[in-house]
Amino acid sequence: MTSSKMTKPDDGLLAAQAQKRRYWWTAGLSLLGGVGVGAIFLTSTVAPGRTSPEGAIATVIAMVLVLMLAIRFNNRATDEVSHLQSLKANSFGLYFFLLGQFCWMVLATGGLVPPPNAMVMFIATATATMGRHAVLKIAR
Repeated sequence: MTSSKMTKPDDGLLAAQAQKRRYWWTAGLSLLGGVGVGAIFLTSTVAPGRTSPEGAIATVIAMVLVLMLAIRFNNRATDEVSHLQSLKANSFGLYFFLLGQFCWMVLATGGLVPPPNAMVMFIATATATMGRHAVLKIAR
């Protein structure tokens, strides 16, 4: 005999589980894409610090595709609050880069610091963006 009061799973709980599953799939596929881009780059290296032109083009195309797909899937896997937090963190990173690059360039023209280095700015901007994202996630 069955009960007439059968419980059905909460729709909010199911949606949260599906969202979490989509998020981890996105993170895993992004990681695999990053490994693939790194593999393309490393296999196209012909000498220390030197990449073949075809390998450089393939690496750039692969990175652009991986990044575009990761952003697309991440936007689908997150809710409005997480999406807003990502926008705030990315805006912070953009402002950090613009201000940091400008200040470094002006100080370099004055002879106070060495010329700007793109890799240092990339790492600093990524670190600032991830730090801001972490602060927003913790504050949530």
